[in-house]
Amino acid sequence: MGHSPRGREDTLAAVVLRRLPPLAFVCGAVLAALATALRAWRAHGAPSVLDPEGLRLFDAAMTQLQDVGLGLLAAGLLGRVAPSRLAGLAALGFLASCVLFCGDVFPAAFRDDHATLGTAPVGGSFGIAAWLVLAAAGLASLQSGRPTGDRDGA
Repeated sequence: MGHSPRGREDTLAAVVLRRLPPLAFVCGAVLAALATALRAWRAHGAPSVLDPEGLRLFDAAMTQLQDVGLGLLAAGLLGRVAPSRLAGLAALGFLASCVLFCGDVFPAAFRDDHATLGTAPVGGSFGIAAWLVLAAAGLASLQSGRPTGDRDGA
């Protein structure tokens, strides 16, 4: 692909993971705004549209959406001050969590039978893993002794 300042060849994956955090920040802010808007609808409109099980599913998906938004914001910020592949990997995990969990549970809240596709547990697992990868990225930035610079996610 190209050579890094250290003389190593950067793979496409490495380049993407290092450049993803700024986009993650934007996505996180948008998802947090969406979660806030959905929370308002939940308080004022949802009770007249959804039955109790639908409300429970909606609440679970809304909470996950807010968590993912916050995680993406954190990955974006950490990736800005301490660029690493780990921050980008955490961002990908949060995005996968959003698609798999929220993409399964939000529609189920509106179905009469509340049937899901079964991807929510996988999405939840991606969310847990993303938080742990983000913690590792933060720890790696502290251990490096440098607040900025690329460490290839060590």
